[in-house]
Amino acid sequence: MEALKSVRTTSFVVWGFLLAPVAAWAQSSITGVVRDTSGGVLPGVTVEAASPALIEKVRSVATDAQGLFRIVDLRPGPYTVTFSLAGFTTVRRTGIELRAEFTATVDIELAVGTLAETITVSGEAPLVDTRSARAQTQYAAETLQSLPGNGRLSTLISVLPGAVLNNEGDRASGALSDRSQTRFAIHGAPNAQPVIDGMNTEMAAANTGVFVWNGITFQEVVAETTGIGADRDTGGVQLNMIPKDGGNILSGTANFAYTGPDLQSNNIGDKLIARGLNTSTQGLASIKKFVETAAGVGGPIKRNKLWFFGAARKSVTQQYAAGIYWNAVKQPDSMLYQPDLSRPAHSNDFYRDYSLRLTLQATEKHKVVVSGSFQHNCNCVYALFRPQGGSLVTPEAATIHEYEPDFNLTTTWTYPVTNQMLLTFAGGANHITQQDKRGEGVDVNSIQVTEQSLDLKYGAAYGPTAGGSS
Repeated sequence: MEALKSVRTTSFVVWGFLLAPVAAWAQSSITGVVRDTSGGVLPGVTVEAASPALIEKVRSVATDAQGLFRIVDLRPGPYTVTFSLAGFTTVRRTGIELRAEFTATVDIELAVGTLAETITVSGEAPLVDTRSARAQTQYAAETLQSLPGNGRLSTLISVLPGAVLNNEGDRASGALSDRSQTRFAIHGAPNAQPVIDGMNTEMAAANTGVFVWNGITFQEVVAETTGIGADRDTGGVQLNMIPKDGGNILSGTANFAYTGPDLQSNNIGDKLIARGLNTSTQGLASIKKFVETAAGVGGPIKRNKLWFFGAARKSVTQQYAAGIYWNAVKQPDSMLYQPDLSRPAHSNDFYRDYSLRLTLQATEKHKVVVSGSFQHNCNCVYALFRPQGGSLVTPEAATIHEYEPDFNLTTTWTYPVTNQMLLTFAGGANHITQQDKRGEGVDVNSIQVTEQSLDLKYGAAYGPTAGGSS
């Protein structure tokens, strides 16, 4: 096989901004008002939010002259909030499960008491964000893993209300195709955009199948559908993926998934066979093989100072294409198409990902995150299914698209100046290397032929002759 072309694309995104008030920032926060038993507001109350999700363990602020407080730039996870003021009873609120892009309102009343007196209040976590009109659906990692598809982003298409695939080839290739991970829309809006650390990380190339996000690296995915915030650069669905940072305890996760033809139901009955779907084609519009393995591990390099999370993933998807076979004859011996019934056509995609994320709490308020994902992917029988409403394509006339190296790098720095102002800087780079190759048995002298009676293309992989370019 000979490579026809190689394309390299690199895109950079660098931005920084100052937010005042910080309510516009899309990360999570805890806010509320502290009053005394008479209803008067209490300024100067120390409010501390503690969570294992925070690398610095505790984040603290003080209430202002109106008794208001806001703790910003919080990671999703369980929180305990403690309220203390000299001469008043200390109150500790537990059971707050903070989700991504969520503002939890916690109002507290402090009573006069002794310094040694502490009251612990346990209850349900706030469920309604009263400060945002954004419509969004939260998918925790456990939820994604429980859905068919092993936690892959493409499974969201089947559960997100109103989501419609925009590419006909994706609809034909089924839900196991990783190429469909963000190529869907709601109500005619643009395709979904992947967002990490506040940045749109969509690849410069329109083909989003060249880079496949590793679901095991995310602790939560938030699908924003309407009411998109001013911090987003496009409309339509936004998939905000909250990466795992690691933690003070070394821990890991792994999963494995497999399916094949014997595990798929078959609705081919006597009536379909009587209409011409003979026994030799039964089951060919089915899965040939799907295998996915993924593992990740995270923990402290230095407790409360530097965390890491690393992960690897490998996936292979092969799916039969009903009624399409390899050509039994080759050019120039014959210009005709003779299906080789012993070689049914099937797609062949593989994806490999290696990711690492480092989180550094440089000082009490300065946090730096650096992450990268490196991939080697291949759509090794590309456009086998009917591409964009065109003719069907035989395997030798289908192109091989290989992507290596592919990588996505991001870095962020955050500094909560006050409980009303957050300074953040983020930068990222995406790189794609695409190599297109001809199919098996195709050379520069091969000619592409369209059999109109079958609506089928065979022969050359590109244009009128294989020597042409796409």
